[in-house]
Amino acid sequence: MAHHTEVGTFLERRTEMRAMLRNYVLTAFCAVLATTLLIQSGGRSSASGSRWFPSGPGSADLTSQDRTLETYVDDLVRFDKKRAELGKKPSLTKAEIDSLEQTSIDLKRRLSGIQNSLSQIVAKLKAAGQFEDIDQTLLGRVRDPVFQSLVNRSGFKKTLENAALHLADSADEISKPLDVLRNKVKAQAGGSGFEQGNRASALRAVRVGFATAPLAADQNLRCRLASIHYGIHGFIHGQSTTRLNHKTNCFCAGDQVSCDQL
Repeated sequence: MAHHTEVGTFLERRTEMRAMLRNYVLTAFCAVLATTLLIQSGGRSSASGSRWFPSGPGSADLTSQDRTLETYVDDLVRFDKKRAELGKKPSLTKAEIDSLEQTSIDLKRRLSGIQNSLSQIVAKLKAAGQFEDIDQTLLGRVRDPVFQSLVNRSGFKKTLENAALHLADSADEISKPLDVLRNKVKAQAGGSGFEQGNRASALRAVRVGFATAPLAADQNLRCRLASIHYGIHGFIHGQSTTRLNHKTNCFCAGDQVSCDQL
């Protein structure tokens, strides 16, 4: 009788152990499933609803370089807007020009750091095996017609690679538009050797906005910076922002309406 009791107790305990094991496995599975769904949901909802292209173990992480480019291009936009504002004034002082000149010097100094960031982008894309096909990747992800035209005309890979090697060589393009304002100051001062015709041209020229002449992306520093930033942002997020569109249209297409929106 005692033997039967022990056997019954053993069977009951074994049943309880099996039930506990099933509950443990089920709980662990639910926890893993919930974590996976949470991660996937977070990736889909990032960037305020924009399409997010998750960077897998072998994908290049360019988020840091994207932020660096955005900061620099925004500073360049502010510089150009200030230049345009001064150009609309009926008269200028040397101090106003000197202040803007100092800003241009700082932007030119920082350009070598931007070139270094572009070199890092190239290195990361190559390490991830994503550099050679970057044009096709961007054309598939970024549907904006202006950007697609830039990629088809100049090639994003070619523009990026060239800028990573030679961007700082074009630093003088940053301050070149200030020549018109300097001429205006000279015209106001009635400097010797400054002909009346040139003086009138200078006064007319500064009244336009800061839109640059439309050039291919590999010929215009501002366009190269805007289009590369556009491409890197598109590589990460799969689409652009309205502000990115305005920057590219302003700097690469000479669209004054887009420039005014910045």
